[in-house]
Amino acid sequence: MDFEYEINKWWVSNGDKLIEYADAIIFLLFLIAVLYIFIFSLASLKKMKNKYPPARKKYRFAVLFPAYQEDAVIINSVCSFMEQDYPSYMYELIVIADKMLERTMQTLKALPSITVLEVQYAQSTKTNALRLAMDYLIFSSLLQAVRKMTGRRQEQKVFLGGTKQLLNQPEFRDVERVRNLLGILEEEKVLKDLLQGGEDSGLRVTIGSENKFTGIQDCSMVQATYRLNGQIVGTMAVLGPTRMEYGKVISVMDYLHKYLKTILDK
Repeated sequence: MDFEYEINKWWVSNGDKLIEYADAIIFLLFLIAVLYIFIFSLASLKKMKNKYPPARKKYRFAVLFPAYQEDAVIINSVCSFMEQDYPSYMYELIVIADKMLERTMQTLKALPSITVLEVQYAQSTKTNALRLAMDYLIFSSLLQAVRKMTGRRQEQKVFLGGTKQLLNQPEFRDVERVRNLLGILEEEKVLKDLLQGGEDSGLRVTIGSENKFTGIQDCSMVQATYRLNGQIVGTMAVLGPTRMEYGKVISVMDYLHKYLKTILDK
């Protein structure tokens, strides 16, 4: 009894102080946490903003908006993008509208500098939408090139790439062979004559001595010629050693030929 009495007596005389000490400790812990956040918040106000130098050259690009029943947000999304300060003639906005309301379509088509591709897929996916947009972009690029070629007479151009890979082949370790090959590849007139040899539409394969220029009679060539309205608009060719993987090269060229032909026929 005396022990319990002493404890109660001590608590009556010191209990308030213990509560004050506990309250002070808890307050201090919360104060430290708040000060930590406050100090770093103040420090962030003085953070220097990244200053990017102005671009030396502005590139043209396309922005794709695949939209499936997005009537509630598509207008605001497109308008928000158009508020940027990038020159509007340097980009093209393409909206792939799948199952959109008629009033949404009319609003989109009324906006400036926007191309609306309206689709009704049985199975709507972003892959189908993006594939349609890529087909449109390729078709537009080809159409512009064709219009330039058919609208006015232009000098034929030859674009050559991959010469280094060809020279790395073991067949061309011989200096004389390399000299003869480069003599052909460096003469644009000779290349034009070489490509004009296959003016029939479709794929054409020439192997070794079938090539009329001696400098490439150690090589084989697979080429495809494209026509629009009966007029030749371009030729694509792959030149390699006679041991090239014909099946792989021909399958790739055949795919590109059919794909471009489909685009041109549109």
